[in-house]
Amino acid sequence: MVPQALQTLDDLSRNRYCNISEKSLCAILTVYLNNGMFEQIHDCFKTLPKKLGVKPKVVSHNLVLKAFVKENKIESAREWVEKMDVNPNIDTYNILLGAYLKNGDQNGFDGVMKEVINKGIEGNLATYNHRISRLCKSKECARAKKLLDEMISKGMKPNSASYNTIIDGFCRIGDLESAKKVLDKMLSDGYVLPCSFAYYSLIRSMVNEGELDMALEMSKEIIKRKWVPPFEAMEGLVKGLVERSRSEEAKQVVEKMKKRLKGDALESWGKIEAALPL
Repeated sequence: MVPQALQTLDDLSRNRYCNISEKSLCAILTVYLNNGMFEQIHDCFKTLPKKLGVKPKVVSHNLVLKAFVKENKIESAREWVEKMDVNPNIDTYNILLGAYLKNGDQNGFDGVMKEVINKGIEGNLATYNHRISRLCKSKECARAKKLLDEMISKGMKPNSASYNTIIDGFCRIGDLESAKKVLDKMLSDGYVLPCSFAYYSLIRSMVNEGELDMALEMSKEIIKRKWVPPFEAMEGLVKGLVERSRSEEAKQVVEKMKKRLKGDALESWGKIEAALPL
């Protein structure tokens, strides 16, 4: 892949009847980035623009920035943004926000967001999702929910991650009522189709918090949607029902699981079932 891309680029540079643009530079940088050839990216950016006769714009600068981030050279990434010959865009800052978020550097994250706000740059979906994740990681899920509302009020359509991160955040702090409200909001808003992640987060937390009635209803909803409930949550649900002298309901859960599963999954569940106190 890499040799072919380089050969194509060399052919383009030799044949001047071809219109060469920044897209050509971005194409080769992307090939290097996708193949983890970070040293080549930096060398390429230094030499290729002059050879091709193109001026790097923000898109190609952002590809170099991604290379620094993938190398986990966050300080170098920050310096790169400060020294860029072009104005950074929101994608530039989203790359930095994602890097600081991944490394758990809240101060670095907040510093970048402050810069975005001070420069009057409008955030996009990725920006809001990063901010939502940042707040949920620090257990500020109520503020994250307000950001979701802000997105929608600005006419920005949330995606699954927007909702799921907040649902999971509320689950992690044991606020099942708020988590369920966000799930209900996701269903009523209609921006995204419901996915299993939110339901799995809820049922795990419901079982862990001992909210067996809620977990039982959630398990029925998961099976109704033709998903496979997480085994450890269902095992905990069955054990909890038995402990509360609700063995018949526990047996019904087991039977519904057996009907939903096939092949290796059914065999794995069979091993769990054999150890259950039924």
